[in-house]
Amino acid sequence: MGLYSKHSSQTNSRDYISTQLSSPCIPGTTYTISFWLSSGSGNYYYGSSSENFGVQLSDAAFSQTNHENIGGTPQAIVPGSTWHTGWVFYCFSYVATSAHQYVTVGNFYTDAVTSTTVHDGSANFASGSYYFVDDIIVEPVSSLPIELLGFYALNEERSVHTEWQTASEINNDFFTVERSADVKIWTVIGTVNGAGNSHDILDYSFRDNVPLNNLSYYRLKQTDYDNKISYSSVRSVFRDLEEGAEVRVFPNPTMDKVTIEGNIDKISDLN
Repeated sequence: MGLYSKHSSQTNSRDYISTQLSSPCIPGTTYTISFWLSSGSGNYYYGSSSENFGVQLSDAAFSQTNHENIGGTPQAIVPGSTWHTGWVFYCFSYVATSAHQYVTVGNFYTDAVTSTTVHDGSANFASGSYYFVDDIIVEPVSSLPIELLGFYALNEERSVHTEWQTASEINNDFFTVERSADVKIWTVIGTVNGAGNSHDILDYSFRDNVPLNNLSYYRLKQTDYDNKISYSSVRSVFRDLEEGAEVRVFPNPTMDKVTIEGNIDKISDLN
């Protein structure tokens, strides 16, 4: 499905996609809000992007008569003026404050606070933006035998740093950090011992020293002493090889094996 996030010629004109949830949200329960988003490639609307694409949960259905901005405050907003010709997965966490029954995606802000970026000179609507959306899912986070205060994946120069914090743990054996390139196939990249039982705030971290290039996803798996498992929300990271860094060799220094990453022609020159 596609929609105008910002119209090119009509002030504050918007499209929205909305649907009713299979069951109302439970106040106080943590939910993940996820969807796939694309700017498309080579289509009639191709060429530009805009800010403020977001998701809003509501108790009642929104009413729109003639493409007007319906307003409100979205619970999740895609950062920046997002631009991807392929499909990109976004996932957010939200603690329900009401028995929401509807989910709506689009731009809920005015043109005055929504900037537009042109990415292709052949854009038909350079002052507007159009997005394609798929698989909008709102679901409760699986109950963990830990009180997880947050799980984050942070992009760094040579690595991706994952960190998380717990407020309490019950029967917690260990954590597993998993990574995926497509949110379908997950690979274990590290494990960290849990505290067993704790009622203190504890900080954990794990560094992915051989991260994937382009878009990748991270999640935290928790395993208790009874081998029961549960998962955190998914976090995404986008990486490019550093500008001018045609070849990377790591770790450095090393006593054993090294990994070489980069332009295949430049790697061949090393032989």
